[in-house]
Amino acid sequence: MYGYRQARIWGAIGGIAGFTAMLVDAAFGSHHLTQLLVISWALLGAGFTLGALLSGVILRGGARRHAEPMSDPFQAIAQYQRGGALRYAAARVSRLERASFTMPLVCLSLLAPLTLHLMVASLLGSSMRDFNGWILLSLVLVGHAHATLVILSVRHVAQIQHELDAGREAIGGQRGAAALVWTAAAAAVPGAVALFIPPVLVALTGATFVPWMFHWAARRAVLERRALDQALTPPEPLE
Repeated sequence: MYGYRQARIWGAIGGIAGFTAMLVDAAFGSHHLTQLLVISWALLGAGFTLGALLSGVILRGGARRHAEPMSDPFQAIAQYQRGGALRYAAARVSRLERASFTMPLVCLSLLAPLTLHLMVASLLGSSMRDFNGWILLSLVLVGHAHATLVILSVRHVAQIQHELDAGREAIGGQRGAAALVWTAAAAAVPGAVALFIPPVLVALTGATFVPWMFHWAARRAVLERRALDQALTPPEPLE
């Protein structure tokens, strides 16, 4: 679980870095926006793989130090009070919970809409050079809709944690549907001037991934909390 959470974080960092490069390119000529969009996904994959590979080595090294017997009795007592290797690993996993869900949702909020548009444009025969203009237009007209979805995604993860801490059911799809409505409504600000095309397009695009994205975060958080609780529950003594 530690490796999977680290992989999600570092993959998302790679994707967000690529999107940031797109913003810089848009500000200074917008010559490589489509290429940078594709590179963003490559960075996401590279970050995910690197995070998965390195995290296991890092965690095992730390857990080994907490599992080794101490020659100093006072250090041994302190080690026992900390709970040993298992509790060390569980603490490291728990600290990653919010970031491991927030970062992927933010990354998808930024990259998924433009990527879906690129897929459709490619099927229609559009070139990468032609799609550069579409990306620039999207950033200008509905960039604030991306920002709205990012804010709602961050809030969603915080609400999931609050619900799980309180012992309540984590809400996913319903909150995702509400996020879709708010995101489309945000796009309607300039969209009202442009014959409502931007909000309709945002709603159609978001419907393909926003509810699923919110549902995945809630469902996955529940499963990971449950697995972590089971790992920390001592086995029942044999009769």
